[in-house]
Amino acid sequence: MKHHRIYEYAYHVSKQELYITIKMKGTTPLKAPVCILYLIENDYILTHSFFQYDTPLLLTKDNIDTFINEFQHIHLPIIYLNNSINRYPKLKDELATSAQGFAFVAYSNNEEIDNHIYQQLNLSPTSYIFYSSHDYKMITPTKHDKSNTYKQNILRRLQDYMTKKDYPLNLENSSFALQKWHH
Repeated sequence: MKHHRIYEYAYHVSKQELYITIKMKGTTPLKAPVCILYLIENDYILTHSFFQYDTPLLLTKDNIDTFINEFQHIHLPIIYLNNSINRYPKLKDELATSAQGFAFVAYSNNEEIDNHIYQQLNLSPTSYIFYSSHDYKMITPTKHDKSNTYKQNILRRLQDYMTKKDYPLNLENSSFALQKWHH
């Protein structure tokens, strides 16, 4: 169990996975715990074969089928920003940085890609947070939402979800990574 002024978290290791349970103190916006950032920055967390922890993924005709396949086996939430979110040009990068280690960010610049996703996943046309292949929330901005307001709304929803369940990470060398971080 570790304590921080914004959150406290407990972790345990099982084989090559680290499970972190996060408990927020108050209503502070979600920030990646120092533990997770340390593990990412020092390459202790296994890289994902498709997504990156700190970079948004542009969905294209070349990778859309891989995205649909990855969607069926979600380990971390995926924030999906559709083509209409382009009115917030910095949002995808800001979300990828803010949600680093908690969620992946994918986005589309193409209405055809959006329609393909909606059809394949049987969804209404908007942006989403996918918590699992069967659990998701729409994240549609209002006409008057500014970029920062919309980003905070997405992070708040992600925070609500992440503080209600264990959060798994695949580790390169779990015991060494935790021993080095803990000291």
